[in-house]
Amino acid sequence: MKKLNILSIICVFILFGCSEDLSDYSEPEGLYVGYSFESRPDEFYIYRGANYDVEWTQEDSFDGTGSLKIASDNEEGQIFAYWTLRLYDLPVDKTIKIRVRVKTKDLNGDGWTISMGTRSQDESIVEFTGLGDKGATDGWEEYGLSLINPIPEGIDYMDFYLLLLEETSGTVYFDKMEVIAE
Repeated sequence: MKKLNILSIICVFILFGCSEDLSDYSEPEGLYVGYSFESRPDEFYIYRGANYDVEWTQEDSFDGTGSLKIASDNEEGQIFAYWTLRLYDLPVDKTIKIRVRVKTKDLNGDGWTISMGTRSQDESIVEFTGLGDKGATDGWEEYGLSLINPIPEGIDYMDFYLLLLEETSGTVYFDKMEVIAE
């Protein structure tokens, strides 16, 4: 009987001890702003190309009950779709990084990406960087991107883009986005 109880405890430990424990999450040092997409953020913009859906969903989530979903059923689409967060009052002399968790479903074609850029008060682009085209994921995966230069004086705002690229069919979920100032 003792062997059965010890064996049961070991099985429970293996089943639950090896799974990802989201309660161990700790806020990254320098967190400037974070979104878990449980609800709509205040400052955002959406662009939908033909045959694209951009919506908040409870179909899947990295750390709660909701995520941002961008989907298309048209691999022939010539226009992409994106969600944009715009931030003002950026910390001068800090380097900005973004981290986001991504999961795809039935993805075919060019894929998805994340990008970010700063603009000066006269609307000219000061710095812009992107992750490059990404394909299917194996469950939830973390991706990050960083500006090369610290934020200079005179930056009016910064945009962060989560995109499903043109000529792509399938679904991409974005969750747990963090903007970090170092």
